[in-house]
Amino acid sequence: MNIDIPAMHLPARKRIFETISKFPGLHFREVQRRTGIGTGALEYHVGVLEKAGLIKVEKKWLGLRLYPRNIGDGESTLLSILRSQNYRNILLFLLNNPNASQGQIASHIGVSPSTMSWYIKKFLEVNVIKGERDGKETRYSVIDGQSLAKTLNTFKSSFLDKSVDNFLKTWEGLF
Repeated sequence: MNIDIPAMHLPARKRIFETISKFPGLHFREVQRRTGIGTGALEYHVGVLEKAGLIKVEKKWLGLRLYPRNIGDGESTLLSILRSQNYRNILLFLLNNPNASQGQIASHIGVSPSTMSWYIKKFLEVNVIKGERDGKETRYSVIDGQSLAKTLNTFKSSFLDKSVDNFLKTWEGLF
């Protein structure tokens, strides 16, 4: 990327910006690992990039995340969720199995019912899934599967995950 503005004249800042652009929604610590830049220096350079309007820093329920400025709020929420393997696996399962019960999801993901309850609560808080009562059970589905699938497709190379690739093969004609 060839950006000729004062904030981008240092190689470290270029490396940080390119990492954030290639992998939007990374945790601060993951940017640090991928760039090899120390915590203090990274904090400084991130601050310069943010003040220059090139990136945005968001503290959401999944921690401090870094995005290029062109990522919208809805997309940044999805990306922050999709950066976590378990959250991503739950959403992929729900996209392929709408109206699944909490027990079905927990069994597929391999977590306890109480852990699944916690995940579900988080998804409901950010309006990514919805639950509908079916007798004694609640059935869960992704609210906007099309947007989720589009976000997965747009950033598929940044996930390095075979389950994302396999999912996208089944939704291939939609993009």
